[in-house]
Amino acid sequence: MQEENYNLQENPETGEEAQEQDFLRTEPKKPDIISKIKEFFANKEKRAITIWSASVLAVALIVLIVCLYVKSDKVDKALKTENYERVQVTFYQSMESLVTESEEETSSDETDEYSDEDYYNYYGDVYYDENGSMVTYSDDTSSEGSDEPETTKVSVMKKDGDVYYEDGLSGEYYYYNRDGQNYVLYYDDFYGIYADNGKWVESETEDFSLSLTFDFSVLENIEKSDLKKTDKGYVPKENADEFFYTILRIENKENYQNCEVYIQFDNGKITQIETVCVYQGEYEIVQTFDFTYKDESIEIPEPDVAAGEEVSWDDVSGDTKDE
Repeated sequence: MQEENYNLQENPETGEEAQEQDFLRTEPKKPDIISKIKEFFANKEKRAITIWSASVLAVALIVLIVCLYVKSDKVDKALKTENYERVQVTFYQSMESLVTESEEETSSDETDEYSDEDYYNYYGDVYYDENGSMVTYSDDTSSEGSDEPETTKVSVMKKDGDVYYEDGLSGEYYYYNRDGQNYVLYYDDFYGIYADNGKWVESETEDFSLSLTFDFSVLENIEKSDLKKTDKGYVPKENADEFFYTILRIENKENYQNCEVYIQFDNGKITQIETVCVYQGEYEIVQTFDFTYKDESIEIPEPDVAAGEEVSWDDVSGDTKDE
């Protein structure tokens, strides 16, 4: 009897079918997660592969975070004036007339009268208004064969701590402090007569009318929360005109309308500031300030004429200017 039962279990038609039916009637057991984990980590090879993969992933994540941090704008840091010890600022400007031909013909029949306030420190096609802002006028503001206004390189300013050097359309200047007094040292060539034999003349800044291309102290009045990021750069969230006046230190605000400011940041530094405005309702002016960060020191020349002294040209001969 036992043998028959044994043979019956070995019979493929009855034994296997009975086993299959028993399997269908039996509810499958739930896997034991903890046991599976223990079993997995008990395998040295699998454990080593897992630890290695996790380490690679962690390193990659750290590298990604560092790269994003280094490449980020860091606007908060960029608005701190102490981050600009040695910096160079190149200033470009373009101007496009908004006056139509008919309006130009009408205005040409009238006598233009300008007060000293309108033309303050006039230098050919360049003048500084009463706020020290540079404005350029030209009979031809467009490049030949192009409708785009011509862009002029106005000046280059270099900063080395509290010492500044500026070279531009209005000449060469050094700004510095000595014994608590601010001075400017400028190259005087007597209106070009002594171009190669001019003199370095020192003056106290309050007696000097020109101002620096860019004043980094204006950053102290700007907070990151004042700005929002756009495709063209960071712009003020509100009061664009007031923000424009702050950046360019403009006091005579009625001359400027439709003002825009775009600031580019990279890794805690300003790389470019672009401003757009309509000046006196007649010109659209675009001003661009490009910032570079070369480790350059500034050496101040010895003054030929010290502050408070009179400039004399008796010792300079115009015949030597071509030597």
